[in-house]
Amino acid sequence: MKGQDKELIRIATDLRITKNQKKELTQLRTEFMRTLRSELSRLPKSKNEFNLRLKMEYIGGSIKKSTAMRFNPDIDVVSLFEFDSETGNPPTVRKVLKFLNSLTLDGFNCKLGGTALTISRKGVSKIGGKSNLSMDLVPALSNPSRHGKSPVGKWWWQIDPKGIEEWIKFNPVIQDEIMKKLHRRAEPDDPTALLICLKRWRDLCLKRWRDLQKKTPKKLSSYVLEVLVWNEYRKRPGQNQTPLVERFNNVLESFNDVKNGLRFKGSSMPPKSKSRIKNPPFIQNPANAHMDILGMSLDEFQWWIKQSKVVLKGNSTVETVFN
Repeated sequence: MKGQDKELIRIATDLRITKNQKKELTQLRTEFMRTLRSELSRLPKSKNEFNLRLKMEYIGGSIKKSTAMRFNPDIDVVSLFEFDSETGNPPTVRKVLKFLNSLTLDGFNCKLGGTALTISRKGVSKIGGKSNLSMDLVPALSNPSRHGKSPVGKWWWQIDPKGIEEWIKFNPVIQDEIMKKLHRRAEPDDPTALLICLKRWRDLCLKRWRDLQKKTPKKLSSYVLEVLVWNEYRKRPGQNQTPLVERFNNVLESFNDVKNGLRFKGSSMPPKSKSRIKNPPFIQNPANAHMDILGMSLDEFQWWIKQSKVVLKGNSTVETVFN
């Protein structure tokens, strides 16, 4: 293994979530979901218009993918609720979020966002010397009259992650398959180390810009980086045959493909979706072929292309990128 690959892996190791943080997040999730389930079970119909009931939990985000970082990590939990309605259509996103936010859940703070509820422990500002850990509760909906008794492997309704308060079709099993292909590899060809370093590069770019007291550009989501890494290993599948630093640069070079629109052959097509990818730049979601996960204009994305070119100039090293 080349020296720069070793340094990349070392940096990723230093950035990873600690065992104590992961334990605290797991306890937070377990206790909150138990409290939520109990509260929903005791509510009268008059206070639960669509008879929302918790069907199952799906742990997602960086915790699921082993790419969580120790800087104020959180845990993403997609919570699947069954509902009843005369038309079979789901209640609006805003109604679901407001209803969940209105529940009295002892011991927890809930902060209402556009796509999720951020959950933290009430009265706790620090855990282990770090800022309070939190959980993002992302509601998803399933209609039992359409999906049957078992929703696993079916398309659900989930809130559009681009911040638009609309439901989109979502199948977590397909997203799992994407990441399973990457997790079969081990060091030195470790995609989780690559993902962590790409997230760190993204965060450092934004921090440097803020330090200059300039308007912060639109952030590349972690899922965007995950799909670009997945695409890199899909194109060059040979295990331990491509240096990690080279893969890092390949992902940044793929920004040029994104600028013209990046599609994936064989992407899943949800049933009766009205969403359409319109103009580049975009990244097609492999788990929903009708969905763009980039969510930026070309002008917004040009900033990221410019940052990638700084690394790709030819004289950048691991030390210069992460210092």
